[in-house]
Amino acid sequence: MHETLLESLSLPHRLALSYAPGSARGPVLGLLALDARLAAILRQRTEPVIAQIKLAWWRDRLAEDPVNWPEGEPLLALLQHWPGDTRVLGAMVDGWEALLEEDFGK
Repeated sequence: MHETLLESLSLPHRLALSYAPGSARGPVLGLLALDARLAAILRQRTEPVIAQIKLAWWRDRLAEDPVNWPEGEPLLALLQHWPGDTRVLGAMVDGWEALLEEDFGK
């Protein structure tokens, strides 16, 4: 399961993960994989509205109690073990969504 998430990371992020203490590797992998997933949404967008819908899905999931998250998504499964409130990760979604504003301004 973590293999797929690890493969989604850039080489510098993999290197950073290798320096994380063992107890922090899961949360760091989750954080970096979430960032990579959100970046991919913007990179692969064909329509800004579709990207915004995908980002909203992630924001909504992160705002929910992890016990209510859908099964089958490896990243969500890893983030269920986040050592704090997963709602704070919604700020990452907001940051990536801010990059869409220039598409809407055209």
